[in-house]
Amino acid sequence: LPGAEKGYYEEAVRRTMQAMQYPGELKAILWHQGCSDSRDRNYMKKLADMVSSLRNDLDAQNVPFIAGELAYWRSTFADFNSRISGISKYIHKSDYVSAKDCNMLIDENDPHFGREGQILLGERYADKVMKMCYSQEARESYSYHWYVSPEGNVLPYRSLEPMEIRKGKKYPLVLLL
Repeated sequence: LPGAEKGYYEEAVRRTMQAMQYPGELKAILWHQGCSDSRDRNYMKKLADMVSSLRNDLDAQNVPFIAGELAYWRSTFADFNSRISGISKYIHKSDYVSAKDCNMLIDENDPHFGREGQILLGERYADKVMKMCYSQEARESYSYHWYVSPEGNVLPYRSLEPMEIRKGKKYPLVLLL
């Protein structure tokens, strides 16, 4: 939140303002909460206040806000995920991405997503940005690339990239918090 002890909010605003000086415009704000505040009963109020502050400080009142769910394999996150999935009741022009079917990094006790789960979440965030910002489905817009894993496996991955970079054109900037 603004004014919090470690200054993360102010740093996010500073970096976003700096990035907006280059050819680009803020298209969306992505939020993936860690588990530390997941049991806070006032979480949605605090989140709504932070989003309002972000939109004011960035002069971005209509920029979509997209939040992600936490690990499905942790039953302690079920209540939090139900609040996140209902985010549009609390914050205008907002939506969420599901963490369903995202794999775990280590085991059931670890709240972090594994590589495949992170990629799946990234694709879901990209889909939601395309839908909310451009009124289109994203799957058609992916470019396919190849990644060679440390084990030597060749794996496809997708990214959303402009087909060509033109001088003077503004490109999307997405704030990931």
